[in-house]
Amino acid sequence: MSQDSLKKRYASKLTSKLVQFGLGFVTLGMAPRSLGPVAYGNFGFLTSFFMRTMKFLKFGIPAAYYTKLSKRQNEKKLIGFYAYYVAIVIFIVFICTIGAIKVGFQDIIWPGQNGYFIFAAALFAVLNYISDVIRSTNDAYGYTFKLEIAFIIQSFLATGLILVLYLTNVLTLGSYFLLNYFLLFFVIIAGLRILHKHNIYLTKHLHLAKEEVYGYIKEFYHYSHPLFFNALVVYIVVIADRWLLQKFSGSVEQGYYTLAFKISGLIFLFTSSMSTLLLREMSLSYKDGNRKEIRRLFIKYIPLFFFVAAYLAVFISFNAEAISFIIGGLVYKNASVVIAIMAFYPVHQSYGQLGGAVFLATERTFIIRNIGVSTGVIGFFISLLLMTPVEFFGFGLGAEGLAIKMVLIQFISVNIYLWINTRFLKLSFLKFFGHQIFVITSLSILANSSKYFTAFIINDILINFFITGIIYSVLVLMLIKFYPRIVAMTRKEFNNYINMIIRIMINKIKVGLK
Repeated sequence: MSQDSLKKRYASKLTSKLVQFGLGFVTLGMAPRSLGPVAYGNFGFLTSFFMRTMKFLKFGIPAAYYTKLSKRQNEKKLIGFYAYYVAIVIFIVFICTIGAIKVGFQDIIWPGQNGYFIFAAALFAVLNYISDVIRSTNDAYGYTFKLEIAFIIQSFLATGLILVLYLTNVLTLGSYFLLNYFLLFFVIIAGLRILHKHNIYLTKHLHLAKEEVYGYIKEFYHYSHPLFFNALVVYIVVIADRWLLQKFSGSVEQGYYTLAFKISGLIFLFTSSMSTLLLREMSLSYKDGNRKEIRRLFIKYIPLFFFVAAYLAVFISFNAEAISFIIGGLVYKNASVVIAIMAFYPVHQSYGQLGGAVFLATERTFIIRNIGVSTGVIGFFISLLLMTPVEFFGFGLGAEGLAIKMVLIQFISVNIYLWINTRFLKLSFLKFFGHQIFVITSLSILANSSKYFTAFIINDILINFFITGIIYSVLVLMLIKFYPRIVAMTRKEFNNYINMIIRIMINKIKVGLK
């Protein structure tokens, strides 16, 4: 089996994410504008509920599956066992949804929501889950490069279809769900075709003996059971957060938060995939007893991807007012503060994902449980304080309060991760923490300066935004060129990396033209 190198696989993913980011930004405002804050808020509330429900029901099993499959690629029965688990999770989601509606819990669990869209959101979450399974299986076998071509094609399809629906005035909540179904089916089929070409079938290895089933259950339980309590607490807290926002502030505030969360998700595109690739490399290194390689990967990639996330986050935060207007129009003008705060969420989210990969790779999942449970409980009380109305002795901050809580808890939890990881790998915690402060401070100065200079050029919000972005990006490149250690590279490494990304982009364009 031909497998791609880590650099090639990440450069491939980064290229794919750059395309998705660019095309996604072009169409980002079309759904919020067409649906309006209320319908868009309902979409965000329902999909968040079911996506989190699916995540809870996974019980950390996907991480165990990916880690173990990366180590034991010839053991195809792992795939068969996991296929059974996926089917059980999907069955539970649909049965529980039907049961909740039948016994009259619909308005309690999903206040003010239509039953049709409740099921639509459930299907959306299920297809996302299947897509993740296909993607993680391809990544575990090292076929990342091939699958990313499908994701690039999907991005162009998404852009074209959203444009058509938007321009023909038929972009409704129903058609938006159908659009997402089509795009998810596309990548699922593409991912399956790649696996089939290498004689890997998700449903071919379903014939498992009883002792094999019990063996896998015991093995996966040992790996994942510490994550259960973490998943339970996180699930309750996240559902409670969105429920409190819906109950006390309504669908409009839900729409503001959904838009801000969507924008922050675009930032996280660049580092989320890398955490999966690093997990594979660290798992293989840990299997071979090579802690030095885990240490090398940590030193090389953690600062780099923190910087990438911070570069985008700081720019969006300092230009949140312009972004809220460009994307959503005047009806979303009050979302600017929420966007400015939530822009920083993916900065430390990337740190948490990449740092958490060390715990998963070394099978110390109990640490994730301990940190997740403690910060989750603290976060719940912060949510109550910030979002509960003033008459109930809260601050009544709505979406702004939820954004503050998310960023604050993220910052605390990932730095606890960092402290534990640096001790395990015999590194300096203060050096990594200082890097965070230095990066955010430096980029904030550059973002503020570029915004200040642009204000003298022209009084047009759209033109100003793009000129500001160009000036900011040039200043950031100058900073890296002058001080490449800020991205954990030498000047030569930085130049080589840029050249490699350009070559891969050219190759993918050639493949697309063929």
